[in-house]
Order: sequence, then C-alpha cells, then structure tokens
Amino acid sequence: MRAHSLLRMIMEDIATMPFESYDEAIRLAILAEIDGLPVASRTELGQLLDWMLEHVGQVVGDQRRWAVRRTSGIRTCPTCCSLPPLSMTI
Repeated sequence: MRAHSLLRMIMEDIATMPFESYDEAIRLAILAEIDGLPVASRTELGQLLDWMLEHVGQVVGDQRRWAVRRTSGIRTCPTCCSLPPLSMTI
C-alpha cells in the first residue's frame, strides 16, 4: 500500500506543480505514461522509488549516493540522489 501511496503522491505533484517553461502537453504525457502502466508495474515502480528514497536518505555529510534503475514497461529511468538539485525549475 505504501508503494501505491508514494506513486499517487508523485502523480499529484506532477499534476499540480507549475510548469513555466514547458507546454502543458508534456505534463499530460508524463501522467499518461504512468497511468498507462499495468497495476503490477505501478506497484513495482512505487516499491523501487520507496527503496531508492530510503537508501539515498541514509547518506551523511557531503557524500552523494545515486540510485538509478531501468524499469521494464516505462520509458523513463527512475533516479534519486542524496542531495537536492541546485535548481528545481522545470
């Protein structure tokens, strides 16, 4: 259930975040890509993101930890990093 909740929160964030430099069609394409996944793949993606966030969150100090994996059924590559990016402008 946690994996499904995480993926739902991510989709809600994508749906509500301001996109200043991109066309709205990009947002819809991203949401359609996730929504088009079979339920089992959504669960797998949510579990993967949950695992990634847990492990990159354990880094201390100035160290960096990346978690990247190509997942079947989705054209994007889920990625997490222990440090926030310099800019969140999309």
